Amino acid sequence: MERRLSNAFGILTIISAVLYGWFFSLARKDFSNLLIVYTLLFLAFLGYNYISKKGTQENLQLFPSFLGKWFYGASLIGGIFFIGLILRLLLIDNTPHLSQDFFRFIWDGHQLLNGYNPYLYLPDDIIESGSSHIPNASFLHASMGELSSGHYTNYPPLNQLFFAIAAWLGGDSVLASVIWMRIFIILADVAIFILRD
Repeated sequence: MERRLSNAFGILTIISAVLYGWFFSLARKDFSNLLIVYTLLFLAFLGYNYISKKGTQENLQLFPSFLGKWFYGASLIGGIFFIGLILRLLLIDNTPHLSQDFFRFIWDGHQLLNGYNPYLYLPDDIIESGSSHIPNASFLHASMGELSSGHYTNYPPLNQLFFAIAAWLGGDSVLASVIWMRIFIILADVAIFILRD
């Protein structure tokens, strides 16, 4: 039983990695394929849940013991955490397809870096004024969409700090800024996992 569950967990992990890769390659308007992939990922999640419950109930060793030593206690929790971390790192350089909010995040970060309060200036007004303190301003403005560009920012100050740090570390590169934002999210997940009890 232990070996079958361990193998099933490995197969589910490979299937999940492929599905996440496919999910990130789909366009925002490709509804039917998005629905199919999302449904398959949800079924994989149910499979993970079943295996985890079964492994915990029967106290099975589904992962090598070194994972448990490295990651806070039981090897099952450590293994799940390790797999989640690997999957996130594999997709770190993919830009989000289902949301364009990250363009506004980068915009607000550069605003703050250049001494402008992001709560006081509309992106539309900055573009119309011809101001050039934001790298890739035209691209970011066009990509964030009319809803975001025509309204004041609504993201809290702590978020704005992380946007500014990501914009500073990413420089003129949109992709580098996105990667830095993802690194912050992954580090927060790691901290939550370590400090959860």
